[in-house]
Amino acid sequence: MKKILFTIAMLLLLVGCSTNNVNPQQSDISYKNSVVVEEINYSIKLVDDRMDFDRIEVSKGVKVNLEIVSLNNNEEVIFEILDFDIAETIPVGRAVTVSFVPEETGEFEYGFRNSIIKGLIVVE
Repeated sequence: MKKILFTIAMLLLLVGCSTNNVNPQQSDISYKNSVVVEEINYSIKLVDDRMDFDRIEVSKGVKVNLEIVSLNNNEEVIFEILDFDIAETIPVGRAVTVSFVPEETGEFEYGFRNSIIKGLIVVE
């Protein structure tokens, strides 16, 4: 009797496992590819006429937050991204956040007004 119950239990277990329609490999692949980046943050420091970043790479449609700090020559500067109509005054020693969402791909210059200090934003 124990053998019969054991055999029935094993058959039920095998039948239950064989009707599983979920393919774990497909499930894992879809989760790995579903990362969504909603925004990206950069911190740019201007010190002694030099910037931390001279090239920033971002994705089209993703919000970009640039935190800008000037420790340069004890005078405020104006940070610009002309292609995005951005011009923001940066007081000495204070962080100012500039945010935008690039809607076009390409390369866009940024920098400080009346300065040769420039960088490039690459939107893919």
